[in-house]
Amino acid sequence: MSFIIEINGKDITSLEDIRENFDIDVLLSHRDNFDVWLAGWDYEDEAAQVRDLPPDLSDDDWLKKICKIIGVPSATLTAAKRKRTSDAKKAEKEKVVAEKKEKRSLQKRKNVKKDEIDLNNLEISIIEQKRKTLLLFSEKGFISYDSDGIYFSKDGQNFLPIDDDSLRWTIGAWRDRKELNGYFVFLHGGDLFISTDGVKWEKSEAIPDYYHSNFRNSAVLHGIVFNGEEYLILCSQDLKDGEDGWFSKAKWKEMHFIAKSKSLYGPWQTEATSRSLDGKCVDSSLLYHNGKYFLDTNRGVFYSGDAYNWIESSEYDKNWLDNLYMSEREVATWGRTSTCNIEFLPQAIKNNIVLRSEDNILKAAIVKKNKPYEFGDFKVIAECDFNIYKLYWLNNKVLLFGIRRYTHEEIYAIGEISNGR
Repeated sequence: MSFIIEINGKDITSLEDIRENFDIDVLLSHRDNFDVWLAGWDYEDEAAQVRDLPPDLSDDDWLKKICKIIGVPSATLTAAKRKRTSDAKKAEKEKVVAEKKEKRSLQKRKNVKKDEIDLNNLEISIIEQKRKTLLLFSEKGFISYDSDGIYFSKDGQNFLPIDDDSLRWTIGAWRDRKELNGYFVFLHGGDLFISTDGVKWEKSEAIPDYYHSNFRNSAVLHGIVFNGEEYLILCSQDLKDGEDGWFSKAKWKEMHFIAKSKSLYGPWQTEATSRSLDGKCVDSSLLYHNGKYFLDTNRGVFYSGDAYNWIESSEYDKNWLDNLYMSEREVATWGRTSTCNIEFLPQAIKNNIVLRSEDNILKAAIVKKNKPYEFGDFKVIAECDFNIYKLYWLNNKVLLFGIRRYTHEEIYAIGEISNGR
């Protein structure tokens, strides 16, 4: 019975083929049936000699005997052994290198931060929706409310109720809310509320009124910032301006002043600003950026280097105010009336990915290298059944806040991030 031995992809059917393609490992793999191969190709004498070899020979001794029987020179066997040893060392070395490479690759994968995202494979699935309205967001978590109360969440999924009636019943009247130096702060009327965890709140020492005999009410707090050295709050009080008498010409005007303190808990010192802000309704967009203060009013943006003397922006300021980012979430832009407005920009940047919304569509793009506010082409990565007006990254999730177009119902949803296939 004949069968073929294969060496280096060649069919071996004769001793000449074995001698020309000598391979130690192939011969050893056929040690138990090499006599059968020989007999099958009519090498009966050689087959008989192989059968007579002692079965307990070592592989090395067996090879020496076989080479003598089939006519392979000892020099060929020696060269083959050297090559075999060399190949084994090379293979072992390549194995070690491959193992080290795989180990480095595995370690690299382990070291990859959870918040690193690949835009090419980015997928965002809207997995949860609730009826909630956003009050305050930071990297520590966010505060929201619904018809049942006000809540804090640090992961976007678990909500802790805030049992503070002074917060609960004044939700719609907050002037400013933000995180400063690890504190959550809310301004309401003349009160400053402070929390370190978003759940337990306390009031700061009352901001003192800016004393004037013609003031008719207590101070109202409009916005708070930290300039690197101290906290600063923009306040206002109504001041009677003009003459009293039988035909009174006096009018009430809103006068602004600054309250400053090294601590959120006071004490606070007050000082009047210039009259440039008087009589203007101040929103809650007091910002501080690169040594300048910015203030949103009903007449556009005011800016100041010291928070006391304010300059109203004009067309001449457009070049440096337009697209001036106050933070990752706030930007100064020009409005419809050609005046500069500080407004919330509905986009979120994380690492090299930027998200933005267009009604109910969520898009993503790559931030251009060394140009943090210039982006590549935006691609659609998700759609939802409500219009998105604010979005954030938190714990490798996308948090979406929006409103349904027809019912005007405010919605909160979680976008679950995956890198696709």
